[in-house]
Amino acid sequence: ILQSHHKKHVVAELGGGIFANRLWADCWEKFSVVELGEGSVAFKSYHGYYLTASMLGLMTATATEVVDDAHFNVEHRDSGAIALKTAYGKYVAAEPSGVMMGNREGVDDWEEFEVIDMADKWPDHVAIKSIFGTYLRAYPHGALKADGFWPFDDLEKFQVTHHDDGTISLRCDHGEYMVVGDDGMIHASSSASGTEHFTVVHLPDGNFTMQSHTGGYVWAHQRDFEVKADFDKVHEWAKFQVVMVY
Repeated sequence: ILQSHHKKHVVAELGGGIFANRLWADCWEKFSVVELGEGSVAFKSYHGYYLTASMLGLMTATATEVVDDAHFNVEHRDSGAIALKTAYGKYVAAEPSGVMMGNREGVDDWEEFEVIDMADKWPDHVAIKSIFGTYLRAYPHGALKADGFWPFDDLEKFQVTHHDDGTISLRCDHGEYMVVGDDGMIHASSSASGTEHFTVVHLPDGNFTMQSHTGGYVWAHQRDFEVKADFDKVHEWAKFQVVMVY
């Protein structure tokens, strides 16, 4: 995931448009990095197309293979951000409007991007999407359901706490934690005593699952939206995606 200086995420639209105008990061904001050698990389969108920058600086994600315009050099900045240099020696910029162009002669704030590797560590504020496309929703003093939809409210957004043992806790924006009982039932609670700790397991297909303190895997039911943590192995219903939100 690439985040611009303006705190917006870069998105590859279904038609190939490239913009830096997203306040959240879901599937369309994710790119795979392809190493091309000699410091050159290509970016493959969620839809399977490669990001390109033309000689004029026009940017799209419609290439089905790594053409010359799909080559970028990554330059690391002192700030910890990166800059992207096109095959024509120009830099990629994200303007305040969200327009992206690959036509800048040098690097300033608009040409810097932060790289967010979701596979390495979760961001601090997320929504969690089930394999069925609905989002986990924590009702105050009540159950956790997979019946949320975008746009998000406080029930679908969680603050992430990273613990020293590698587990995480999820605290809903209304202030309560996502906790698991001994029976595998998940509900929102104002108290935190270790029952709110989860281990994130990244899966080969790009999804993830969560394992509770009891050892059970979290899963979501497609029809009644029930969410529990009592699967003894990873099932299709136990697959989720993380969405970065603000």
